Amino acid sequence: EIYLANEIEDPAKPALQKIRTHRPLSPEDRLALAKYIVILWKRTPRGRDRVAHYLPEVAAEVRSDLHAELAELESEHPELAVRIANFRTKAEEAIAEQTRNPSPEIWHKSIESWNSPKVVDALLSMNWTFLHSSKVQFLTGDNPVFFFEHEGIGKQDSEHSQPLSSSHALWASRRPS
Repeated sequence: EIYLANEIEDPAKPALQKIRTHRPLSPEDRLALAKYIVILWKRTPRGRDRVAHYLPEVAAEVRSDLHAELAELESEHPELAVRIANFRTKAEEAIAEQTRNPSPEIWHKSIESWNSPKVVDALLSMNWTFLHSSKVQFLTGDNPVFFFEHEGIGKQDSEHSQPLSSSHALWASRRPS
């Protein structure tokens, strides 16, 4: 929560204030807002489900990399073969346990913005249009960041929308503004 407050939410506040007062955003404001949006996307129940879905694939990569490194270490230091074998067994048990029953720390680490530079860049590459309504309120829910998941946000036809307040929303696409 401290990380989110200091590194994500506080830097986004000036951008959100500019949007509310209809002032243009600087490149720094856009970057802070893009990181904020990506974190909002990842912090949802659906974000937790995405992490759980990809965890077996990530665990397989970690396992493969670890086995390769241990094999190299063992070839360089055959005298450590027993210790390396014991470590390999413990690592296998830990990977299997985290795959079956992931700790909250795995999801928390996946939320950090440095884990998603391509998503932030894709969002920044879109044309942003801010919608304002003094009559109709924009609504939000458990998943405030909307885009068509089959499309993602990196393709030419991708769109993204999200309420930023009850009277302001962001619509992003690659169409001309």
